[in-house]
Amino acid sequence: MWCFFCMMELDADTLYIIRRHGDLHAIYGEAPNAVKAAKEIFAKQADAAVARLGAGPYAMGDRFTGADILLTTCLASARRREITLPEPLNDYLTRTTSREPYRLAMQVNQLPAGS
Repeated sequence: MWCFFCMMELDADTLYIIRRHGDLHAIYGEAPNAVKAAKEIFAKQADAAVARLGAGPYAMGDRFTGADILLTTCLASARRREITLPEPLNDYLTRTTSREPYRLAMQVNQLPAGS
């Protein structure tokens, strides 16, 4: 459920539109109303994600899973695009992005400064 929620509701339904008509507007065309609506829908979906979070530190409880990778990716993308996240998701994102494996992955997957 978490994986499909992240891939379809957060990414394909909203973030894809923002990327396509915001970040890549030179290719796909500007659509400011679509971008605005997608950001609003993402905010509603973020509230739904808060309701689905369990008692553990991760999406599925105490274990870090593939669902956490997807959710972290979507939330980090939203934050880069200045979409306000509910506080429980900010806390979740802080937990997942402070994990050493995340930090190491970011180091090897980022372009060097000035590239």
